[in-house]
Amino acid sequence: MTRTGLRLKIRDKYGDTFFDEAFEEVHAAFLQGESITPGTKRFTDVLTFWFHTLDTASEDIGQTVEGVEIPMAYFAALVFLSLTPDSPFIRQTHFPADLDFLVASMLEQAKAQALGHIELIGEVGGRLRQA
Repeated sequence: MTRTGLRLKIRDKYGDTFFDEAFEEVHAAFLQGESITPGTKRFTDVLTFWFHTLDTASEDIGQTVEGVEIPMAYFAALVFLSLTPDSPFIRQTHFPADLDFLVASMLEQAKAQALGHIELIGEVGGRLRQA
């Protein structure tokens, strides 16, 4: 498994505790923003839901079919198709004509485009100085 996701890069560089604490701080900051920008709490709740859901989906990484590892993008595609409230396929497990593979391919392409930024943040980023 290649560790190319932003979350994985940050966890590799700074550790799980750092990432978890930083994520909680961002969550708290979003919640404080609700008084300034209504709707921030809903965004925070949705973001937290998807992070948790995709983390759960990533537990299946490493599975193979005919010796080929199934990429995380495939598991993410299944989650997005079957759990997004606006999806016409919500709570379904069968999708029309390779739609799951098409969505997975699009997710892989989006990740490939962001990979340069992910690598830069993982390599050059650092802990923020305390105020």
